[in-house]
Formats: sequence, structure tokens, C-alpha cells
Amino acid sequence: MWVRTLVAAVVVVAVPMAVVGARPAAKSKNNNSNRRICQVRGETGSRLGNVRVCRTKAEWDEIRADERAVVERVQNRKVLNGT
Repeated sequence: MWVRTLVAAVVVVAVPMAVVGARPAAKSKNNNSNRRICQVRGETGSRLGNVRVCRTKAEWDEIRADERAVVERVQNRKVLNGT
């Protein structure tokens, strides 16, 4: 009886590991950065002002980095001014 349990436990652990190892290699970074992503952007205070914006992943990453840099610059300015 315990042999069946042991075999079942080994199968439960070994099969997912074999499946993960059988996956194809990840796509190159260039193909991933050229993937098109669409987001719905809404206008603050309006239910009807939604706009669908489509850009590549690289463009969205650049926009996020620019927004993060602005936030960090404002936060650092407050720390330096002591307010």
C-alpha cells in the first residue's frame, strides 16, 4: 500500500517538472518588445471620455519610466526643500 503512495507522490512531483522542462525557449526580447498592447484610458470625472490607446510594449515601458522619473524628481525636490 505504501509503495503505491510513494509512486503516486513521485509521479505528482516528476510530471510537472518534465512538462516545465519541455517548454520551448523564450522568445527573443525584440519580439516581446514589439508586441502591441492596448489600454483604455479614461478622462477624470467623465464616464464617457474613455479612449483606447495602443502602443508597443517598449513604448509603454518608456512612458512608465518617464512618469516614474517625474514622480521621483518631485519627491526629491520636496525632501530637499524640507516641506
